Amino acid sequence: MVSGRNIGRWFAGPAGLYPLWGLLVFVLIAGSLGYVVLFAIPFGPPPPFDASRDAQIFWAEGKLMLIVLASTAVMAAIERKDFRSYGLGGPRALPRFSWGAFWGVALMSALAGCLIAGRQVAIDGRLLSGADVVAYAVAYGAAFVIAAIAEEALYRGYAQAALARLVGFWPAAILLSLTFGLVHLSNPGESSIAIANAVVAGIVLCLCLRLSGSLWWGIGFHAAWNWAQSFVFGAPASGFLIEKRVLEWQAAGDPFWSGGLSGLEGSALALPILCIAAVIVAATFRRPAAYAQSI
Repeated sequence: MVSGRNIGRWFAGPAGLYPLWGLLVFVLIAGSLGYVVLFAIPFGPPPPFDASRDAQIFWAEGKLMLIVLASTAVMAAIERKDFRSYGLGGPRALPRFSWGAFWGVALMSALAGCLIAGRQVAIDGRLLSGADVVAYAVAYGAAFVIAAIAEEALYRGYAQAALARLVGFWPAAILLSLTFGLVHLSNPGESSIAIANAVVAGIVLCLCLRLSGSLWWGIGFHAAWNWAQSFVFGAPASGFLIEKRVLEWQAAGDPFWSGGLSGLEGSALALPILCIAAVIVAATFRRPAAYAQSI
């Protein structure tokens, strides 16, 4: 007779659930929670709910964040680990987030500046001014942070940790970054260059996770990159053009350089900009702390 203890050894070892089982359980939990939150139980304002398109999209991102964080918390409980051990811990989370946000804005501004100077992108006017700039900057900033937490925790949180135990950190990082890029295929107007840039961005953020042991710099960078592109320069992000934005963006040159309907992140010039981000990450975390070595 096979004992329950022997059966348990098929599923778990000293380090917790075996990676393949862990991934399957994580997907099952996330899928079940997703069904409950998105379809089975009304989760949000009761109908009629005539919100703007922006509010509806960011509301969906908020639900995705709750689903991913709740699934991660359940996996942490199953594996008897700290919830923060999947990239959400580490020292100096707020300073790291802040520096990531600074570089996200700085590098997106550098990208936009180069394309404007090269006449590949035109700024046709200003759409917001005065107090509206501050109010919408804060609102969209919070929304992009929520979206960044959801996506970073999904692609570089538990899934990255479990898959790395199965095939190694960098094969897992490449596989999940490819998945991150391919998911963008469902966005309207995404070009092949934009998809490739999304894959490269994923690898850069994985490098940050590897060296720092934390997602917080990457969350700040991810949120600020999209915020600057969408709110400040008024370009689409992931094929999505927000309603309230400071400047009116217009692709004026070759889509290879301007990004076309994909926005600034669809420009071929975004690739060297992302390579600069990788250099900044490597320089910032050139001496990773001991806790980062286990990532």
